[in-house]
Amino acid sequence: MPSERTRRDLRLLEAIRVAVAAHEGTLRKDGRTPYIVHPVAVLRLLSSELGVEDPDILCAAVLHDVLEDTEYPEAALRRKFGNSTGELVRELTVPAELHGPSVPDRKKTGHLVREIGRMSWPAVLVKLCDRWDNLRDAANAAWSDEKRRSYAEQTRQILLAFDARWRSSPPPARLRALLKAARGGLGAQLLGGRNPTRSPLRGTGANPTRSGGVGPRGRAARERLVVRSTGRPD
Repeated sequence: MPSERTRRDLRLLEAIRVAVAAHEGTLRKDGRTPYIVHPVAVLRLLSSELGVEDPDILCAAVLHDVLEDTEYPEAALRRKFGNSTGELVRELTVPAELHGPSVPDRKKTGHLVREIGRMSWPAVLVKLCDRWDNLRDAANAAWSDEKRRSYAEQTRQILLAFDARWRSSPPPARLRALLKAARGGLGAQLLGGRNPTRSPLRGTGANPTRSGGVGPRGRAARERLVVRSTGRPD
């Protein structure tokens, strides 16, 4: 019988396969990079940088844009990966009416700020890493200076909402170090991307074992899993 880790990794591999197929033919904002690189990058931030092991969080990271940007049915996603993963992906899905260049930035910012205040803490963790990777990619996106400034300000508002929620209703203990690390990584990226390859867990007091993390062998195995399924190391 497969071990718990093997079952978890097989489930994650299936999530990657679904995301690869769903996003096939779609490119990132630079017009060159296959879109799948982004959800895999969010997965790697959570797994390799932060040490997250929770299978629902990791699968949701890979699948977080599937309902928002593709025709993949929500019922099929829930049937294949379970309601816990499905609910996380639903929480991370921005409504269709908030997409497109005609939607004012302030309207989308208001939605994102409200969502940070009410979505589950695991969903917030994925959202921070999603934003972290998007901010890294913004340097290569075909954006105007005004768009870059607007995106940076939107990110700042998200971080302020996160901080306000933390003060009023702190997350469960098992997620605090991970959320603090994700917030630190996103904040550093906003300020100029200092130390982008340094683990944001350093200096937070986080213990990867106690925080549901993985050791070096586990991280290496998961990165091999990602590379095998996408053909890309990044």
